[in-house]
Amino acid sequence: MKLLKNKRLLVYIFCFSLIYVSSAQYNDTLYYPFVERFTEGSLETNSWTKEGDNWAISDDNGSPAPSMRFNGLPIIEGIYSYSLTSTWISLEDTELFPGIYLSFNLKIEAVTSNINSKLIVEILDDNEWKTIDIIYQEETNNQKIKYNLNSFITENFIRLRFRMVGINTI
Repeated sequence: MKLLKNKRLLVYIFCFSLIYVSSAQYNDTLYYPFVERFTEGSLETNSWTKEGDNWAISDDNGSPAPSMRFNGLPIIEGIYSYSLTSTWISLEDTELFPGIYLSFNLKIEAVTSNINSKLIVEILDDNEWKTIDIIYQEETNNQKIKYNLNSFITENFIRLRFRMVGINTI
């Protein structure tokens, strides 16, 4: 007889590069390029919004620490989809850049195998969320991920979203 333990999936999104914060023309608008390190210990610093209590800043993990983390506590029973979403990002002055990239370090601590858990990386462009990538739990661990966003962008303003989707965090 096997003893089943309460296990949960932890996903860490370490610091990532894309935009630098400026409070110029628009309130809560970020301007390209910048690096988000979550060092202020608050999502409000750069106007991130989160769904649910499972997204949190982790002072103990990161490359360098701190980092953003999605974990199984509080426990979510049934189907879930919780996102971490950036504010609007201005790309108006990007003609000097040969490409617009999103890069981040990703660490997955899967304490149990769950093929239903995944991280969906998305971009909002022209009022439509477009999927950049879907990362399944068993695909990667401690990896630097980089995406060229040029083929996804048609407007001068975008938003980024990291969405955790799955069934039961128990």
